[in-house]
Amino acid sequence: MIFAFNITMSLVDVVLLLLLWKAKARFWTALAGFALGACVLAGGVVVMAPALGLFGLIQLMTWTMFLHLPLLLAGSGAMSVGRRSAGVATAFFIPAAGILAVAADAFLVEPHWLDVTHTTIRTAKVREPLRVALVSDLQVDSPGRYEEQVFRQLAGEDADMILFAGDY
Repeated sequence: MIFAFNITMSLVDVVLLLLLWKAKARFWTALAGFALGACVLAGGVVVMAPALGLFGLIQLMTWTMFLHLPLLLAGSGAMSVGRRSAGVATAFFIPAAGILAVAADAFLVEPHWLDVTHTTIRTAKVREPLRVALVSDLQVDSPGRYEEQVFRQLAGEDADMILFAGDY
């Protein structure tokens, strides 16, 4: 269903941008077209949300924000190149680039970022050394190779106790 949503919304994005291009849109027309596209995307999210539940709704919102919004912004900026001042195009391109940078970090870097920290805490209340492992932020529907790697490394830590902090 997510795939169908993205294909449908990508077609809407392209059709809207083509219509604006053919109309030789001015800045305010491009901005209005961009707003209309954003409303269509939001409508698509709302229509498909009941079938997907809350997590599905969040996924659709994420796809809308990190794929379709930058596409509309970049397309609006591209329509402005050569027709108006460079400042108008830049006003569309900079937010698109910023959103894409955040998306690259969120989808390509952080999901595979394993942070292992060793800390020693000394207290008179515990006589024997105790190795505690804390796992958090797994956030997966089904474990894959990365999660297998995490648990192999966790097993290699030889912890006396493993705590799961949530967000999984």
